[in-house]
Amino acid sequence: MPPKKASAKAEKKRAEAERKAKEEAEAAEAAEKERLEREEREAIEREELERRKAEEEARFLTETARINEMLEQHRVVLDDWKTKQWEEKQWSNYTSCRVLPDPSSVRAFNTYLSLCEERCSEGKDDIKDTFSKTQDYIKLCSEIKDLLHGDGLPQPSEADIARYTASLPRLHKLALAQLDSATLQYLQESEKYVDTETYNMRVEASISQGLVYCLWGNVVKNPRLKNLSFQDELKFTLDFPKPLLLADVAIRVMQLPFDLLSPLSPSYSCKRSPPGTTTVSKSSGNSEGDTPTNQGDEGAEDEETVAEPELHQTEKEVAAPSVSPHTENKDESAESQDQVAINGDTEEGSEGSDPCEGDEELEADEVNLRAFLPACGPIIFELLEMPPQPKTVNNWTFRKVVPSHLVPYKYPAEVFRPLSSVTNEEEQVAAPPAPTPGSSTWPPIIVSMQLPDRFVFREEPQLAQWDGEKWRTSGFKEINCNLEGKTISFQIFSFHPLALMVDRYSNMPYLSWSLIPSGINHTILTLEGPAIKVTVEIKGHQSTLVGPTDVAALRHILNHTMSARQLIQALSSAGADFFPALDADKYVSVAPKHHIVEMSVYQSMALACCGVAFQWSRWNSGAGTEIIVLRAVQALVTPTTQDLDQLDWCTYVGGRRNFRVAISEDSAEFSDDACEGCEVHPSLYSALEHDASSQTKDNINTTSPMHCEAIKHWLTSVKMLTFS
Repeated sequence: MPPKKASAKAEKKRAEAERKAKEEAEAAEAAEKERLEREEREAIEREELERRKAEEEARFLTETARINEMLEQHRVVLDDWKTKQWEEKQWSNYTSCRVLPDPSSVRAFNTYLSLCEERCSEGKDDIKDTFSKTQDYIKLCSEIKDLLHGDGLPQPSEADIARYTASLPRLHKLALAQLDSATLQYLQESEKYVDTETYNMRVEASISQGLVYCLWGNVVKNPRLKNLSFQDELKFTLDFPKPLLLADVAIRVMQLPFDLLSPLSPSYSCKRSPPGTTTVSKSSGNSEGDTPTNQGDEGAEDEETVAEPELHQTEKEVAAPSVSPHTENKDESAESQDQVAINGDTEEGSEGSDPCEGDEELEADEVNLRAFLPACGPIIFELLEMPPQPKTVNNWTFRKVVPSHLVPYKYPAEVFRPLSSVTNEEEQVAAPPAPTPGSSTWPPIIVSMQLPDRFVFREEPQLAQWDGEKWRTSGFKEINCNLEGKTISFQIFSFHPLALMVDRYSNMPYLSWSLIPSGINHTILTLEGPAIKVTVEIKGHQSTLVGPTDVAALRHILNHTMSARQLIQALSSAGADFFPALDADKYVSVAPKHHIVEMSVYQSMALACCGVAFQWSRWNSGAGTEIIVLRAVQALVTPTTQDLDQLDWCTYVGGRRNFRVAISEDSAEFSDDACEGCEVHPSLYSALEHDASSQTKDNINTTSPMHCEAIKHWLTSVKMLTFS
């Protein structure tokens, strides 16, 4: 029996071994079959992915080439239109026989400036002529700005830009010299301008918009005189210190439409270069800066001028970026180069870099002109010596020979200079620092004035005085500001140019924005900031402010049609500043976007502005520097402001890859996954066009290049995709 048991066990083991071997063979066969199926499936998927990549690559190339061709056609039409505009303007100037020279004519303009400087130095103009010529100089400054910025005119060359930029300070100095000449004539002939109530000399004049001139001369030296009040736009009032009541003094108060003081401050110019541009340096002592910005002061405009042609070139290059849609399959070298371009780690620098190159630490009382600006420009507050008055004896008039220039009066023991000498590089000497309150035994000057009516004050302005080199907040005492009554009063211990400093970025970041089509070549842009909400109607290449209607400070520009640049400048000058400078991200809490990506989206929005409505998205700020998120919807019928929330908005992602995403404003979290069936495009314009109806495409295609250019100017100036 034992042998049988051993044989049974061996048989069982053999059967078990055969079963295991069979199972292993079957498992190996199944694994091999699965491997073959997987490899076949992966090969099919790989082929499908390669096919889709090839189709997408071909579509990218086709769409990019089509957009580039469209932009080139727009450029040709724009150039022809600007040339025609230029020719019509030249012919109009010729037929009108105007006295002023054409700033674009080098010989005529230089001859005019030389003759004016010579005549002004000789003092041959009477008072009426001096004010008239001051208006002419201001008008020429406006024309030069139009030439610099190419408002409906061909883009100026670098040589023209340098010449125009150098001409502005010359015109400003001429205007100041004319005002000094008029002041000297007033003081020498004070008996002709005596006030019948006080028998002192008194002159008030509003020469042009933004230029207020006030002059008072102490002729009778009345010790009972309490105060002096000008009834001009400023309502400037001061209580006389007793030492001045019996002195031969005159007081001049002027508000200028241009600012020649701020550009002399170390904190005036931005040290950051525009992305993709080369910094243009200017050696003139009256340099207005070298970077583009859209600020309300005069120098800010000139800053924008120098780099603007480079900026236009950058926008043109990024309008339809010809980049591969699949960077993950590039070789290591190409990927490295692409990453450098996207991150902005190039020699030009990144717009979002912080701190700015060349930033300097400011003194405790120094005003940072990158964060603050003088509302409506500086107020010139000067104390001058009253020249000896002529005496008449037996029909003979005896006049003492006096200096042919204004002589500052010392108060209390400082040497002052007329404003015109401050801008003269050869005579520019640092003035003594402003006295601190209570440092002088001389009584303070008590001043009260009305806040400018043409400026939106949402918070109390900060008083500053010019010390010869920079604006300082020290030297004031007993400051009282009433925003409701629009008045401010203070005590000051010296006569210096004054300024009401306001926050440059009180309207940022934006709370919301929208760009709504209202017909062919007709678009409505709405911007809402913490301080004010504005609505701009853009028709063709012209722009009109249509809201708000209840802000008194903006009524002088409300419903006035002008170019985009002119309206931007007017809004900035009125305190509705929605136009960030290059270094604005240092003073506004924002999530910066990559410059090229942002400019590309603005170009697409401008091209589609008459068929698609755009609005802000709450996902944009947290999407990263290389992704832009906004909402868009086809707008065949013009929606009203109340209807915007009821529209069927779609969310789009813009950047290197552009497509519609499935999320909405009510989604729990952000996702950049494309909607099912949506294609990826090289530009936002192509993505919008792909989803557009035939009627929307017709509206887009009939939009004029001039209107697209105006929309692009607004978008690139406001930069709502970064500052909202």
